[in-house]
Amino acid sequence: MDCFSKPLGKDVKCPQRPKRECKDAHFENCAPISGSGNRDVNVIFDVEPNSLHVTAAGTIENFSDQSFNVRFERENSAPIIILVAPHSSITFVYDNLIRIATTGTAPERTYNGSLKIQLHYTFERVCKKY
Repeated sequence: MDCFSKPLGKDVKCPQRPKRECKDAHFENCAPISGSGNRDVNVIFDVEPNSLHVTAAGTIENFSDQSFNVRFERENSAPIIILVAPHSSITFVYDNLIRIATTGTAPERTYNGSLKIQLHYTFERVCKKY
């Protein structure tokens, strides 16, 4: 059947367009984080594929005497880098998050803390109905 060359009307039987459905998933976790030095990157959260839509809310706590940087990478945006001072914390909410990484601020110094995170994933799939 050639649905594209015939005029629209009651007599033309074309397949229905695919329906888009979104499925949601939620995830929570609390995990320790640590690292040393100011050159090594410690990836503590990563999304693959990057087309997966993730909204994240969480807290990163620093239990050590050493500051560290947290780098948030979002889809199609410049990275956001926040310094977490010793014995302090940051709270965040970001959409389209693809990666969280930490780096120390001084050579040969160790930092440790925790990541508490809640994630909301949206999966989009196309269902064909003929």
